[in-house]
Amino acid sequence: MEQTKKAGSYGYVIVASLFIQMFLAGAILTTAGMFIVPVTTALNLTQGVYMLYMTIQYGTMAVMGIFMPKLLGKFKFVTLNRCAIVIMALGAFCMAMAKNIALIYLGGVFLGASMVIVTYQSAGILIPRFFKARVGVMLATATMGMTIAGAIMSPVISKLLTHETVLGMEAWRGIYVLLGAALLILGLINAIALLRENPKDGLRIGEDALDAAEGQSAQESKGIMKEKAIKSVSFVFFILMVITFNFAAPVQSYLPAYAGLSEAAQTASFDVVGILASVVLIVSVIGNYAIGFAIDKAGARGGAVLAGVCGVLGFLILLLAKNSAGMMLAGGALFGLYYPISGLIMPAMLLNMYGDKDYNRIFPTAAAWGPWFGAVAASLWGFIYDATGSYDTVFVIALILCAGTAIFTILGVKSSKKLWNE
Repeated sequence: MEQTKKAGSYGYVIVASLFIQMFLAGAILTTAGMFIVPVTTALNLTQGVYMLYMTIQYGTMAVMGIFMPKLLGKFKFVTLNRCAIVIMALGAFCMAMAKNIALIYLGGVFLGASMVIVTYQSAGILIPRFFKARVGVMLATATMGMTIAGAIMSPVISKLLTHETVLGMEAWRGIYVLLGAALLILGLINAIALLRENPKDGLRIGEDALDAAEGQSAQESKGIMKEKAIKSVSFVFFILMVITFNFAAPVQSYLPAYAGLSEAAQTASFDVVGILASVVLIVSVIGNYAIGFAIDKAGARGGAVLAGVCGVLGFLILLLAKNSAGMMLAGGALFGLYYPISGLIMPAMLLNMYGDKDYNRIFPTAAAWGPWFGAVAASLWGFIYDATGSYDTVFVIALILCAGTAIFTILGVKSSKKLWNE
């Protein structure tokens, strides 16, 4: 009987390292909504003008996405990752030092330039290199770091913002300094000590040497190459899925402002703003695993349907909540089950549609699309609120987008089947 070599276990260290990185970055990125009211008040800005920094952030991220395939061809991913951690910390420091909108917009450039590497593509690139089985669950575990960071840090930041000063400066400035310093110091230690480019033995967890050889043979005959994949109808549906998600997801940043401006924030016996932001992200942890298991059992379609239904119901309840703190929390919780799909559905959908033969080339190209639409959506919702004085229109549009995410995922995976028969 032929002996086969089993893969090592370092993949689990990679997952843990990515979790830590996502947590540190998520402490900055997922709590952005907590700063809307204090910063706009301090600098005398409207929400739309202030949140343009997120449009700049996502726009920069989109531009970086274009160059990612070339960068990955010239440099190791772990090297790019370490540089991006430094750049993201600089973004937080720019926010802390801002005396007017210009430095906030510069901070958006730094955050966007680093996000594409530190968060959006890190797990999607590294996890499939170390795992053949349980990819959905491992992606969920790694990306869960961002949602846990938001869940833990939202009430902490909400409490700190009630203080006049933090680190001897305005509270929101001091908080940004703390968040940037944590990422810079702990993030670099983690990236240097734990993250690796590829398995030393060349084997992914869930396969042995014989599996790898057979898998390579099968991929050579059935895998879809990038040139063919991106010209297919299925890729059009993929882009539509990316559009709907990246327009809906930024609404999460506005939920603390929505809660803070409600009557419930004044009458409830608890911190509605901090708790709502925390609930969305705590439930996102559950959503990560629920969607991850759905992907492993039923593919990208199963995960997208679960997430889409929860998103629709969440925004429907938020529309009806008005000044009910309990309904706000319920709606936020359901949206929390939709919110984490960014790091799960996209890689799962690409693997379902095109296999992993040319995944390392397809993924960076496909991932570059999302930030373009996130760039528009990030400030669009703020301008809609400024124009209407209400979040109702925002929630109606977002509800439709959540449904679209599920529908386009289903259509994309289904239409890709034709490629495997050609």
